[in-house]
Amino acid sequence: PPRPSQYHWTNRTTPDGAPDPYTSFADFEASLKQSKRKLIRQERKKVASYGLDIAVETGPSLTPALADAVHGFYVDTATRRWGTDYLTRDFFRSLFAGPAASDVALVVAYDAGRPIAAALNLVGSHALFGRHWGAARGVAESLPGLHFELSYYRAIEYAIAHKLARVEAG
Repeated sequence: PPRPSQYHWTNRTTPDGAPDPYTSFADFEASLKQSKRKLIRQERKKVASYGLDIAVETGPSLTPALADAVHGFYVDTATRRWGTDYLTRDFFRSLFAGPAASDVALVVAYDAGRPIAAALNLVGSHALFGRHWGAARGVAESLPGLHFELSYYRAIEYAIAHKLARVEAG
């Protein structure tokens, strides 16, 4: 059977492999072919037109209410796609409140202050690891491009800002 694939983004290095990280998302975009730059800009413009607030929540901003929302997104995704939702509400609450909270980068889309979608990432010493994407029922279908914005483009922005070598989007 075919093996599942993951999207990995790698920060820039010099020809001899030394780090030469991008300074911004625009710097990264400039390294792409014009057609790819245009596509990314169109996708991001479309998502911006939805009027959502998008934020990366870490450490103390990871509230029990966010844990509950992410758990709800997870349960919806798991039951529709895999049939088993083995991570509990307490798991997410513990993750967000425990010592590992500083290693969580949760990219959240808010509509009128209410979380409607999120991408859960764990921050390693050299990489950002995407672990879960989820949304309120119907959001992903009604807001095309939101998944890519939260799971990929914002993850790349985070990695660039924090000088991480790669994003393993999951």
